[in-house]
Amino acid sequence: MLAGVSICLALFFATVSKEKDQARLSFKLLAEETTSSIENSIIENSTTVGAIASLFSASGKVDRRGFSVFVRPFLTRNRSIQALQWVPRVIDKDRKSYEASARRDGLSDFCFKEWDKTHVLKTASIRKDYFVVYYNEPLLPNRFVTGLDNGSEPIRHKALLDSALTGSETYSPPIALLQSKASQKGYLVYQPVYTRPVQNGNPQERLKCLRGFAAGVFIMDKVMQAAQGHRNTGSIYLEVIDVTDSKHIQKIGSIGKKGAGTTNISYDRYYSFGNRRWYFHAVPGISYTV
Repeated sequence: MLAGVSICLALFFATVSKEKDQARLSFKLLAEETTSSIENSIIENSTTVGAIASLFSASGKVDRRGFSVFVRPFLTRNRSIQALQWVPRVIDKDRKSYEASARRDGLSDFCFKEWDKTHVLKTASIRKDYFVVYYNEPLLPNRFVTGLDNGSEPIRHKALLDSALTGSETYSPPIALLQSKASQKGYLVYQPVYTRPVQNGNPQERLKCLRGFAAGVFIMDKVMQAAQGHRNTGSIYLEVIDVTDSKHIQKIGSIGKKGAGTTNISYDRYYSFGNRRWYFHAVPGISYTV
């Protein structure tokens, strides 16, 4: 009898162990598929910003209508994009002409703007140069930030400077966007454009030749949801955390809701995007079943 009980217990624990292994494997496959689709979406968004940079590098002048026509297919195909922008470097003596030109293009209330200490937009103070959101599509949901001087805000300014000095694509740290909900974070992607090729130039030479930036604005929750498509997002809870700076770790976004009773199952992976390092952490969602 004891031998029989021992055999039954052994079979029971073996079955339980096998079920746990199957659950872990099943969730791993789901998490890998989910994180891979999000990774591809982030890379695609970055490639779009690069295409805008190439447009300006290849052309001496791109007008507002030409920019709108160029980016429209990207925006139509990819709903995860919050905004695509041209951010020229404008020295102070040219400020009035840029403002007047934008008004002639139909932006009757256009002016250079900056955030005050309470994050309210106001007319930009006088400074040596500006990095202003000059072309901004789609315009309607983003019009109120058109004219914003990216150089007036510390996080944006540092990302711009890093991109200009290195000559490479730069991601901003997680940042609160005026277009997003209070609980949501976004990120910016900048690609520098120079007046002439300076691939082998030193950082200071790059600054001298800086024409402006192609820029993309993205809300991470929106990017993650779009990457999921029609999949059942209730099966997984996934959060993305910026761990680039170990002293200032920040959550960027998440999808789904955590399930109960499956706390021993998780999936973790690190990705590098441009100059940032992001940590993807996934656990089963509320509707997850093996």
